[in-house]
Amino acid sequence: MEDTFKSINFEPRYFSEVANWHGHMPFAYDLMGELKPKLMVELGTHYGDSYFTFCQARKELELETACYAVDTWEGDEQAGNYDKSVFETVQRVNADHYAEFSYLVRSTFADALSQFEEDTIDLLHIDGFHSYDAVAEDFHSWFPKVRENGIVLLHDVKERQSGFGVWKLWEELGDRYPNFLFEHGHGLGVLQKAESNGEPLQVGRLELRPDDPLIRKRYLLLQEKFHWKRQAQAHRTEADEWKEKADDLEEALNQAETNLAKTVKQLQRIKGSLSWKLTSPLRIFRK
Repeated sequence: MEDTFKSINFEPRYFSEVANWHGHMPFAYDLMGELKPKLMVELGTHYGDSYFTFCQARKELELETACYAVDTWEGDEQAGNYDKSVFETVQRVNADHYAEFSYLVRSTFADALSQFEEDTIDLLHIDGFHSYDAVAEDFHSWFPKVRENGIVLLHDVKERQSGFGVWKLWEELGDRYPNFLFEHGHGLGVLQKAESNGEPLQVGRLELRPDDPLIRKRYLLLQEKFHWKRQAQAHRTEADEWKEKADDLEEALNQAETNLAKTVKQLQRIKGSLSWKLTSPLRIFRK
């Protein structure tokens, strides 16, 4: 069990304030360890929370995966349009930690298709524009690039708000391929490029049975563990900041007390001096 679920000790090295994918980081880490992909491609990276989890797993588990992130890094009407700082952040993290095996492809999904041969991608993560037409186009155009028994991840399967249609595509694919759905974290669909024969989706020692509540519970608990550890860290950071401010105030107060004591001593010395005593009548006269 310990060998299978390495995420029990997983600590993400990177996360942004966009928390939509944070709940699936532990599963992504385990999936990389069990699948051991030679080629991993992500469509839609934004700040890189999911992508850098795959990269971290690749590095820490000493895999031989080539990782590609495909995105325009310009945003859209669902994620919002964003400036160049988003790509600059991703570029910096990638250069500092994963440049040896990770490649950022600044392109539309359609334009990037020609860079990958058919039946070569072991792990494909689709997380671009979430309308039905867009995600269906992404899936059907990129699916031939996935090798037999390869894995496709679809995010936001549980989102049914206006403009989101991943759920509809998921329902269409459900009977055709082995699959599993994590319902937390906006829903993450896991699909295997294989014939559906009634057997559960299995990647290495990681068995995903649709009717097994324990596997969902495990990753939900890992999400909560991650969430509360972040909260604790945030409070510790806030507490440290307040302590630093209190220490600064105490230092300033101590300095003020020291200065006041010096002033009092100076006044006492002046009042005790001969000149002070001799000029006392003059001060009385002035009054």
